[in-house]
Amino acid sequence: MILNNVGCVGCDCRDKACLVSLNQKRHQGNARDKACLVSTDIFRPENRLYLLLLLITFSIVILVKNNIFINAQIIFWHEMTFILFYIFLKRKIPTFPKDMSIFLPILLWYILITISFLNSPYDLINKNLALHRYAETIAHIVFFFFIREELTNTELPLYPILIAIPLSTLYVEIIFVLFYLLSPENISSVWLGYPPLNSNIRHTGMQIMAGLSVLLAAAIPFASAKKKSLLLVLTTSLLWAFLFWTGGRGAILSTFICSIFILIISFKYYPDFISTFKIISVSMITGFFLGEFFSCFEWNGLLHSISRSINATTIDKLSAGRIEIWKTALVTIKSHLLLGVGPQGYIFMPNNIYPNHPHNLFLQFLLEWGIVGTILFIYIFIWIIIKGLIQFRIAKGHTIYFEKLISIAIIITLTLNGLTGGTYYLPQPSYYLVLSFAIWLLPARSKVGRF
Repeated sequence: MILNNVGCVGCDCRDKACLVSLNQKRHQGNARDKACLVSTDIFRPENRLYLLLLLITFSIVILVKNNIFINAQIIFWHEMTFILFYIFLKRKIPTFPKDMSIFLPILLWYILITISFLNSPYDLINKNLALHRYAETIAHIVFFFFIREELTNTELPLYPILIAIPLSTLYVEIIFVLFYLLSPENISSVWLGYPPLNSNIRHTGMQIMAGLSVLLAAAIPFASAKKKSLLLVLTTSLLWAFLFWTGGRGAILSTFICSIFILIISFKYYPDFISTFKIISVSMITGFFLGEFFSCFEWNGLLHSISRSINATTIDKLSAGRIEIWKTALVTIKSHLLLGVGPQGYIFMPNNIYPNHPHNLFLQFLLEWGIVGTILFIYIFIWIIIKGLIQFRIAKGHTIYFEKLISIAIIITLTLNGLTGGTYYLPQPSYYLVLSFAIWLLPARSKVGRF
C-alpha cells in the first residue's frame, strides 16, 4: 500500500504505524488550534465582560491605597463597573434563583440588614462610613449574581481569572522589594501599618493567602507536568516566603490547613499524590527559609511569630489583644442581640478598643445584623457549600473541576482566617470570596478537559 499524501511507502505492517503517526499529528494540530482559539476568544466583542472581570481581578490589587475605607470604595466601584457594563451590553439583568429554599432566605436577609441599618441605635443612617458599608454589602451580593450568570454562559476557561490572583500578589511582592531597596529609611511601624498597596501588613497577608490557595490547588493538575511543576514550585515558594515575611500567625495556619486539604484530595482521588506532596512541601520549606533570610523587622518570619506566642504571658497577649476586643464586642451584642447595631457598628461602639472590626466574622455579623441576620447568612453559606459540592462531584474530569477546587480552597483559607481576622470585612478578601462562591456554584460543563 502506498500513502502518497504523507510520502510513506512500505508494507502493510508499516502502514498502520504511519496512519497512527498521521492521526497523532492531526490531533496535536487540532489541540493547538483549540488553544489558539481560546487565547483569541478572550478579545472577541462577545467576551468583553469576561475580559473586564479578568482585568478587575488584577486591578483591585494595583489600585488600592493605605486606607481601608478608600480601598472599600475602590472595590465597590470595580464591582459596580462590571454590573453596569453587563446591563449596558446585554440589556438585561441576571435571573434570580427560582429555588425558594435560597431565594427567600436571601430576600429576608436583605430586608433584615436594611432594618438593622435604618433602626441603628447609633443613628448610622446619617454616618457616611455606615452608608458606604451598607452599599458595599449589597454590591457584593448583586456582583455575585452578575458574575455567576456571565461565567455560567461563557465557554472560555476560568483559570486565567483565578491565576490573576497569585500573579497580582507576585506583583505586590516585587513592589515590596523595590520599596524596601529604594526607601532612605525603613521603619518597622510604617511597614506594619502602612505597607505599599494596602492598609496593613496583615491585610496584605490575606491577599497572599488567596494567591497561595490558587497555587496549592494547582499542584494537583500540574503534578505530572515537569516544566509546569517546576514553575509552580518557584512561584509558590515566593508566595510562601512573602506570607512568612508578613508574620501573620492566623494567615500562616489557615494556609497550612488549606495545604493539608489539598493533599487529602490528592491522596484520595488522584494517583500522583507523591508529586503533589513534593510540590507543596518543597515550596513551603523553601518559602520558610526565604522568609527567614529576608526578615528584617521584629514581626517578620515564622520563628518570630512562634517566639511571640511562646513569650506571651497572658491569653490576651497570645491573641494579640483579640480577647479584649471580643469581650467588648460581646457587651454590645448582648444589648442588641436581635437586629444588631447596623453596618460599621463596631466603629461607633462607645466601648470600642480597636479602630475597625472585631477580628471575628461571627462577632462582626452579630454586631451588624443581629442574631437573625447572622443565622440567615450561615444558612445561605451552608446552602452554597452543599449545592456547590454536588456540582463539584458532577464536574470531576470536566473542564472546570480544578477551577472549582481552587475556589473552595480560597473559601476554606479565608473563612478559617476570618475566625481571628477580617476576611469577611476587608475589601480585597471579600472580593475573592464573592468570586470563589460564584465559581463554586457554577454548573458542571459537559466538555472534558484539563486545567
